[in-house]
This record gives sequence, C-alpha cells and structure tokens, in this order.
Amino acid sequence: MKNCFFIIRRWYFLLLCSSCLLNACSSFLDKDSLTELSSETFWKDENDVNLALSSVYARLQYAALSWQVPNFSALSDEGDRGPYATMAQGIIEPNNGNIQGIYTALYQAIGDCNIFLANVDRVAMDETAKNTFIGEVKFIRALSYFQLSEFFGGVVITDQPLTLENSKLPRSSKEEVVSFILGELDEAINLLPDIAYNGHAVRGTAQALKGKVLLYNGNFPGAATALEQVITGGHFALDPNLKDVFIDGTQESSPEILFSVRFLAPNNIHDARTGMDVYFGTWFSVAALPIQSFVDSFGCIDGLPTDESPLYHPDRPYENRDPRLDLSVLYLGKPWPGKPDGFDGFSYGVNFTPNGLAIEKFLNKSRFPATENPAEPSDQDWVVIRYADVLLMYAEALNEASGPSSTALEAINAVRQRPSTALPALDDGLTQVQLREAIRQERKIELAFEGLRYFDLKRWGTIETVLPTVQNILGDYKRFLSHQYLWPIPEAARNNNYLLEQNPGY
Repeated sequence: MKNCFFIIRRWYFLLLCSSCLLNACSSFLDKDSLTELSSETFWKDENDVNLALSSVYARLQYAALSWQVPNFSALSDEGDRGPYATMAQGIIEPNNGNIQGIYTALYQAIGDCNIFLANVDRVAMDETAKNTFIGEVKFIRALSYFQLSEFFGGVVITDQPLTLENSKLPRSSKEEVVSFILGELDEAINLLPDIAYNGHAVRGTAQALKGKVLLYNGNFPGAATALEQVITGGHFALDPNLKDVFIDGTQESSPEILFSVRFLAPNNIHDARTGMDVYFGTWFSVAALPIQSFVDSFGCIDGLPTDESPLYHPDRPYENRDPRLDLSVLYLGKPWPGKPDGFDGFSYGVNFTPNGLAIEKFLNKSRFPATENPAEPSDQDWVVIRYADVLLMYAEALNEASGPSSTALEAINAVRQRPSTALPALDDGLTQVQLREAIRQERKIELAFEGLRYFDLKRWGTIETVLPTVQNILGDYKRFLSHQYLWPIPEAARNNNYLLEQNPGY
C-alpha cells in the first residue's frame, strides 16, 4: 500500500502564492494578501508542516513532467506523434503552450519550496524531523531547477517567496544555476536520512541527482564519485523483474526506485478520464507512439544486433529479441486483453496506431480492455530516478574520466544480466570509444520511453546528426536546428518580465 502521505491535499495559500511566481501568471497578488496567507493563517504546528510538504510533493504531479513523460520520445529517435511532434520537425516557438506549461509548472514547484523553507523554522517540532523535511524540499527545488536548466539553460534563480519587490529578476547563467543546484543537493545530502527509498527523498536520492547533474554538465570524475556513493551505500538494487519497477502493486516495494512521483487511487490519480493506461494504451491519435526504426535497434538475446545475429528471422521479427523490446513495445499480433487474435493496432473504440506499434512499458494489463473514465483509474507512480540509470551513468562517468575499466564493465553488465533481461556480458578489451558506444546503446534500450533519450542525445552532441536520419510515421525526416539545444523562454513570461532575455535563435 502506498504511503497515505501522497493522498495530496493542495492547500490554498501555497497554490495562490506560488501560482504567480516569476510572472507565470498575468497578474500578482497584492503584498498584504501574500503576507496574510503565509504568516497569519498557517505554520502553527507540525500538522501544518506536513500539509505544506504534501503540497510541495504534489507539484511534481504535473502531467507533462510525470505520467505523460513518454511523450518526449517524439523529440528523439524513439517515437512520433503526441504533443511534441511539431517540435520534432524543427518548429519550436516562444508561444508554444507545452513549453509555457512546463516552465510555469517548474516555477510553481520552486515557489512552494521557497514558501516552505521560509516558514518552516517558525514551527516548534522535533529538529531531526524538521531537518529531514528541509532536506526533502531542497532536493525538490534542486530537481526543479535542474529540469529548468536542461530545457532553458540559464534561468532566474530565486530562493525566497515572491513579493512585488522581487518579482522581476534577470536570468542567471547556466553555470550559476548548476552551482546553485549542487549547493542545494549538498545541503540535502547532509540532512536526509541514509535509508532505502520510502516515497520521500532520501540521501541516496540526492546523491544520484548530484551525480546526474555533474555528468550532464561534463564533470565526469565528480559524477563518478557521487554515483559511487549511491552504489556503495547498499540501499538500492536492480529489481529482478524490470516490469515490476513501473506497475502499481509491485513498484511500491521495488529496490530499484530512488525517487518517483507518487499517485494513489481513488483520490490521487493521473486523470479521471484517461490516465496512463487509457492515454498510451488506447489514445493512439493523441499520445506518442514508437517508430519502427527504434524498434529495429533492439538486438537479439545473443547480444548481437539483428543484422548480425543468426537468431533473427525477418518473417518472425519479434522472436529471440532482447526481452526489453517485448516489455517496452506493443506490436501487431502480440497477446493482449480483449483482443482474441492479438493486438490489431486498434483501441477498443475508433483510435488506431498507423504503424501497428504502441508504448507498453508502463501499462498495467490488468486494466485492459481500457476505456475512458475507467472504473479503476491509473495510479502508477512515475519513476524519476532508478538504480539502472545510476549504474549506467556511473559506467559512463568512469569511461569518460579515465577510459575503460573492469568497474565500468561490471556496472553495465549488471544491467544487461538482471534476471528478466539475461543478456550476455560485454567482453573485456573494449576501447574507450567502443565502451562509450556500448553504454549509449544500453541507455537507449534500457531507458526507452522514460524521457531521457532526448536529453542524452543533446548532451552527447549527437542530436543534430541523429534526428535528420529519423523518419516519422508519415515518412518525413525530423529536424533539429543548432539553436534548439535550448527551448525559448516562453513569450508570456517575457511579456511579464522585461528583464528576461530570450535564448539565441528565437
């Protein structure tokens, strides 16, 4: 059973205060209202602190950054369709509603964090518990700023509740934002308990994010050190069955999860009408879909690519393949509830997938046949950080810092040889370049549709060469222009804050 902490009650004062953070909305509350809401009517006892902490965690449930994250596959070589398909054709504009929504949601999360941290010390409570809560909120603030920096580069840094006096600030540089994030994470690491993940951020959670931030920003020795601390801490492990990481009923006890956005039916679900199962399992005209070239990149059970393996048969293309293909992709003829002859490309209504493929990785088959407004709505937790990613980042950091090593090979082979995957280990003797390519391929397959591929391609500097070779479902080649490593600052934000400079090219 999921912790009842995550049956979230959004408290009006936090929602109202943070909704205007950094001009994400068109008008501001007057200063007296802000003071009254945050100072006079709340922060009386530990119960208020718990409710405020719940509101901070609830901000992470924004659909585009939780259960709809697989839609980011359209921005990479994984998929097509969904809300980002137009952006994958090189059309990225400051008035894009998806960009505006993500920018606003992240600053709203930061706003709630700022309010919490500015007021929590006013409550008399156990100091150990209070410090743990502060560590959790600092982690969430760091996570939100990290996501902002990956989308937009340098952004406005604010660590205080919004007032009329500090509502218009200039952007800080990307380097300054990263420095702020790392400072937050170091504080969180010192404050958080060194225990297994229990639905709240713990020390290993913050250490893993620190490793990711350092890796994404090219500090490979520092990343290796931070990630090694997670590994040697002993609180996390690969789940023997990869599917169990993503499905409610099993993921709650998975040793692989370091951090997730939690949901719990009936009061705290993805969406009453759809949710992950209906959205990705039936709304094929709306959600992202896998593309055939990505499916073809999964190798065979002997560890070889399909064009080299004697186990591959073009007339039976899904036999003898890497087991993660069957876990990740729904394809024609695959046994599926409500489909006597196997999946036929159609939903249980009028929607159909034009290439016969759909994203299955996160679907709970027990909810199928799935229809809108389901009696059993989706409440899978969205996994943000998991141990397989930690191991692969660790292998990458070691290889980039000092070349191939037995330690790096052990990390990647652990992922390949989990019981539900059971692929052959990579051999010793790989060069740095060969191991780099092996790690990148392993990330591509292991982390498919988890929203990481787009950012991997960008940070590796390969997205400009990869995407133009990828055809979408209609046969059009994707486009990525040199200035699109960063998204534009939303037009609405700049209209409300004249100090916000636009990213080049927009």
